[in-house]
Amino acid sequence: MKPPPTEFLPSVPVNINLTILRYNGEVGDVVVGRVVDVQQKRWKVDTSSRLDSSLLLSSVNLPGGELRRKSVEDELMMRDYLKEGDLISAEVQQVQHDGSLQLHTRNLKYGKLAQGISVQVPSYLIKRRKAHFHSLPCGAAVVIGCNGHVWIAPELREDADGGYNQDLEEVISLETRSIMARLSGCVRLLAAHCVAIYDTTIMAAFELSANHKASDLLNAAVATEIASLVVRKIRAEATEEEFMPTGTGSRAETSIFPTREDMQKELLKYIQRIIDDQVRFPVGRTALAYESKIKNHHIGPEVYGRFPRFDMLFLGMGPDGHTASIFPNSKLYRLKMDSTAWFVGVDDSPKAPPQRITLTMSAINASANVAFICTGDDKATVLRAVLDRDMQYPAAAVHPINGTLRFFLDTLAAAKL
Repeated sequence: MKPPPTEFLPSVPVNINLTILRYNGEVGDVVVGRVVDVQQKRWKVDTSSRLDSSLLLSSVNLPGGELRRKSVEDELMMRDYLKEGDLISAEVQQVQHDGSLQLHTRNLKYGKLAQGISVQVPSYLIKRRKAHFHSLPCGAAVVIGCNGHVWIAPELREDADGGYNQDLEEVISLETRSIMARLSGCVRLLAAHCVAIYDTTIMAAFELSANHKASDLLNAAVATEIASLVVRKIRAEATEEEFMPTGTGSRAETSIFPTREDMQKELLKYIQRIIDDQVRFPVGRTALAYESKIKNHHIGPEVYGRFPRFDMLFLGMGPDGHTASIFPNSKLYRLKMDSTAWFVGVDDSPKAPPQRITLTMSAINASANVAFICTGDDKATVLRAVLDRDMQYPAAAVHPINGTLRFFLDTLAAAKL
């Protein structure tokens, strides 16, 4: 059997840049998107999801807010209602089996957006609320899309014409434009410092930035100062529930650190607290709970057979040939490909900590791409055996089905190849 490709790397840390996460919609989400295509009885809308969303002709109000069965004449006039390039607000009506979203604009508050500023932020920073349309006391309005698109406008209008009016000739006053520019800067600085974005934090940033020019918000030091003040202000004024993400019973906290070293120290403490909490529960139950979360995370068509088909899986390897938390001669390794579970609990790990959860070998081998990253001379002997497919070592059992396997090594780990 031909050995997998091997790359030789110098003995330096490996840095990985992740792509921007795509939006995973939920029914009832308010989104802001751009029409990208007009098709038969539907518009395709870019909502920053993995697939374009669909807005059916049957799911919109006709001009005048009329609700009736759509006719052939309505289909011929679709480009008069919405055309390519139009920016719209809508609501998620349904999540299809392939993960694509079906939208509707039956409420008069939805529809075509006119003059304003569009700011795109990571969708996971948007806090889901009962209301996402806000007329702010500062003299402007925002539509906070759950898909990470924040629309800043002079005012909110419920269009009696069914959401199709778009006055691009209206002159917006200099004062209003200045307010909108400041709000735009506030949203960007909140996103840059990973602060949850909703109407309260936006207004807090707006008020706390009053002593600075709108252009000063682009300065990193000023932005960090304001973001820190926002977090302190919200914590001081909000109730405990204010910090709770929708649908959870845990408190969501935001921390800003002056240096990367301070952040790393606090992160290690945070991870240790999580470990201390987890060991109080049976690892088997924890593994089932984690598997349930992964299954509910819009895996959709990426499921390969009974297992998730991860685009890329990075693995390490111990000097004993273990990978993930699958150790030689362990009960878990003896299961090999017979397990139907994605994750299992390990309560007898020979390496600390003794209690862990891990992907099963079946789930690992369902991945599209697997990369081993191995460094150090203590891996050299066992690495040779793994590449020769010596099955006493769990790492040798990693062989993706209809996928690729690659090894990235430093010169010490590759010394005996």
